[in-house]
Amino acid sequence: MNTPLSTSARLFQATMGAMILAVFLVMGQGCAPKAVSPPEVQPPAPTPPPSVSDIIMEQYEKWKGVSYRFGGTSRAGVDCSGLMFVVFRDAFEIDLPRTSIEQSRVGQPVPREAIRPGDLLFFSDRKTDHIGVAVDGKRFLQASTSVGVTISDLDTYWGVRLTRVSRVLDETKYAGVTGP
Repeated sequence: MNTPLSTSARLFQATMGAMILAVFLVMGQGCAPKAVSPPEVQPPAPTPPPSVSDIIMEQYEKWKGVSYRFGGTSRAGVDCSGLMFVVFRDAFEIDLPRTSIEQSRVGQPVPREAIRPGDLLFFSDRKTDHIGVAVDGKRFLQASTSVGVTISDLDTYWGVRLTRVSRVLDETKYAGVTGP
């Protein structure tokens, strides 16, 4: 048997129904599509070229651990001029002569105080010629007879043996990336 609802019960039902409807309408408002403008796409900033020091250090990482071998130009063994030959060929697309004597004839002489990354450094060591390439004004990459490919300090053993600095990198091509 159905009993008629009291007026207050019907009023309560109607109020609750209206409230539920209002909640759904408000909640649905948040899901409604909105006009959104696409984000402004900025082209990526140009990546600056790696510095000459960075390029030389990348070469060092490739050659680190390779032992010295007179006349060598490969990872099986490399001598000082052979290392310069392959580093300049691979990193800078410059074909240096193969021997240190021939390499000493290329480039422009530079005073020691003006050493830049990429400059060839020539040494007289125990009456033999030796060559390396400047990483910066204080360090250089070389193939040492005792430890193989290494980074050495110009302020130690090698500083007093430095006899010549030669600049072979094109200053217009590497302007701004060679350092002071």
